[in-house]
This record gives sequence, structure tokens and C-alpha cells, in this order.
Amino acid sequence: KQIIKVSPPVLSRVYNQLGNGIVNLNNARKITEFPLPFPLAQMITFMLLFHWGITAFVCAASVETTFWAGLITFIVVFSFWSINYIAVELEQPFGDGKNDLPLHEMQIDLNLS
Repeated sequence: KQIIKVSPPVLSRVYNQLGNGIVNLNNARKITEFPLPFPLAQMITFMLLFHWGITAFVCAASVETTFWAGLITFIVVFSFWSINYIAVELEQPFGDGKNDLPLHEMQIDLNLS
């Protein structure tokens, strides 16, 4: 019968790290299993479209030059839509895409540590 002799503080730290790993695994599962509710995604898209239209009218009414009104409208609307697309990308970080988390490399690194 072989027994590995380990001091209690080291063994306690091992169990602590295993527990942290399980907690992190469950947090990752939450991200994949509970996506953003569909009605909320629809409302965000509707509000962005509404904002797009209103911003054009507000800029046209408040800015004297047509060029600057168009440029300000474009920059503001483009910024909000960019933030929306970044949020959509962050909602599902797992996969094989270019911007997804490198799960295979992360697993190899975890196994080596």
C-alpha cells in the first residue's frame, strides 16, 4: 500500500484549488446555458434603430452645417451599434471563431500546471 506523505497545509491548498476550479467551471456553464433573453435582444435592437432615426433629426435641427450633422450622427450611431455587437460577441465566448476563447490551449496549460 503506497501513501503519499503531504503536509496538511499543502493538501488543504490542493482541495482549495480544486474547489475554485469547480466554481469557475460552473460559472462558465452559466454563460453558455443562459443566454440573453430574446425579448431583451429585440428591444435593444429596436431602441438602437429608434436612436438612429432620432439622432439624425436632432443633429439636423441643432447643428448648422450639414456635413457636421451627418458626421456627428454617423459617429454616435456607429459607436452604439459597435458596443452592441461587442456585447453579442462577449455573450458567447466559447467556440472556434477568431475572437473566441482558446479553450484547447487553456486546457493544455491547466494540465501542465
